[in-house]
Amino acid sequence: NDAAAVALAARSANLKQTARDGSNVLTVALRHLQKNPAPPDVLRALLKAGADPNTGQYELPLNVALQVSPKAGPDPVRALLD
Repeated sequence: NDAAAVALAARSANLKQTARDGSNVLTVALRHLQKNPAPPDVLRALLKAGADPNTGQYELPLNVALQVSPKAGPDPVRALLD
């Protein structure tokens, strides 16, 4: 499944890396949930692997989670706050 594949790939990935637009792995995962609502298993896998929910170049993952919550629901917000 996607979460297992992400968890495996995250072991060797730089989870602190940001893209040119300032997004990080968590904000990308959250934007994906906005387009494809599903349980936030990938988000949880990234958090468990060490992605920091308190960092962001232009926007924090929690802000993005709140923005996408109308489509993704409250679970991504909960995952970031746990």
